[in-house]
Amino acid sequence: MKLKKILPAVLLVLSGCSSDIDIRREMLTNVRNGRFDIASETVFGKDYMSSKSDRFVREAERGSLHYMQGHYYQALKHFDRAADIAKQMFTVSVSKTAGAQIFGDSMTDYPGERYEQSLIRFYQSLCHYMLYQQGFYEEIDEKTPKRILSSEERRKHLYAARATIVEWDSFLSDMAHSNAGKAVFKQDMAAKIWGGLIHRAIGTSSDKQIADKLFKQVPMYLTRNYAMYPAYNVNWIPYVREYRNLPKKTAAEMTATYLKSTSYTKELRDLAQRANSDQNTTIVLKTGLVGERFASEPKFKLDPAILAAAAAVSRADMNVMLGLFLANGLITVPMPNIECPQVDSEYNFVLKESSGKVFTQGKMALINPVSEIACQEYIERYPALVNKKLARMGTKYALAVVGAYAAQKAARELGNQQFGDGWGDLFALGAGAGTLAAEHAAIQASEKPDLRYWSLLPDAIWLQTLSLPAGKYTVEIRNGDVTVYSDQFTVKTDQNTLVDINLPTE
Repeated sequence: MKLKKILPAVLLVLSGCSSDIDIRREMLTNVRNGRFDIASETVFGKDYMSSKSDRFVREAERGSLHYMQGHYYQALKHFDRAADIAKQMFTVSVSKTAGAQIFGDSMTDYPGERYEQSLIRFYQSLCHYMLYQQGFYEEIDEKTPKRILSSEERRKHLYAARATIVEWDSFLSDMAHSNAGKAVFKQDMAAKIWGGLIHRAIGTSSDKQIADKLFKQVPMYLTRNYAMYPAYNVNWIPYVREYRNLPKKTAAEMTATYLKSTSYTKELRDLAQRANSDQNTTIVLKTGLVGERFASEPKFKLDPAILAAAAAVSRADMNVMLGLFLANGLITVPMPNIECPQVDSEYNFVLKESSGKVFTQGKMALINPVSEIACQEYIERYPALVNKKLARMGTKYALAVVGAYAAQKAARELGNQQFGDGWGDLFALGAGAGTLAAEHAAIQASEKPDLRYWSLLPDAIWLQTLSLPAGKYTVEIRNGDVTVYSDQFTVKTDQNTLVDINLPTE
């Protein structure tokens, strides 16, 4: 009975996602073209991701836009809010979640994907370190001018960067435990590499021991978790297919069938070894934007017998009803889909002294292929998402048939009363078909795909560490033979230096 009461409300939920998608696509185009001011007008507008259930994405993307422009103080505020929102959404009541499932995935709270929640912590830590390094809060407006930080305030941000790393490690440990045996994201290489560098920057003996532990974990997690991504494993497809059975395989089987390293694998291993020494300069490079999400409409079979039982009608009658709007019993299921670009670029850095002479150069190491991670997450949960959608839509169609039969019965009685016996059947056919067609359209509209995601994450994150004498340098980033970035920075004798580079155009 409760489901019957809910049905009219379901039928009022109409799709408005196309306009939202167009707005987001235009915003992403502006970001790729470096028009951050125009993109900000969209993301900070009152109509962008305005639903309470979308607030994680709203805060994360506002943080990203500030971050890309070097507004680390303002970015941190939004990233902190996004992190708090994600934690709060996990405590949502079961009744709210169950009720939301009647209306569709896009109506539920969105706390972020696992990898998005992980990367929020990465950006929080980066912001804290950049505020420690630059020593000021940027100007926000005339009422909030630039403020120079005291030594104590700067130190607080350094320790806050470490506190974020510690909490991040706890988050990943919980995620690994709850997803044991599944080929899903549950460890973040950025947490190992960047986390180790932060602990080394703190510099106590215990922090150095923790850093040593984190760096030494890199080879293990490359095999256990990151071999499911194409960037690090040529044989990633059989690896993912046999993930649950891999612990039973011999070392020879693993090497022959499931593991084949790439150049990115070697560079990351080398980075972990090098970072665990006295390196005073870190380059963090973020390129491109994570693969976009879009709507798709695959077709699946609805079992008339199951629907007939749910609607308390005969299977024959159900077949007749379904035949009015379902070709061959196939139902269109509005689903989210995702672009799956694989990493195929190599970025090199060139460091020049103030005189223009090349001091050193080398390759950037890939530490997080974000788009590949996002794609694998989608592939892993796709079957469960389809099953959930089919079950929910099946319930709605069963209720729609109940409504159509009620309309038929009323029309038949009315027709027979007004025009005589036999006329009622003609009225009944039109009433049933019309009601079912309207409810079919409304069900499709209510099931719009959930296309929410943190769209301003990079496509990939790269990192490299160096040991440099104090002085002024120019850093160039090259993609092949093309220089895609150039800027100056200063290395001081009393602190480690972070060179933070964002290239969404790449």
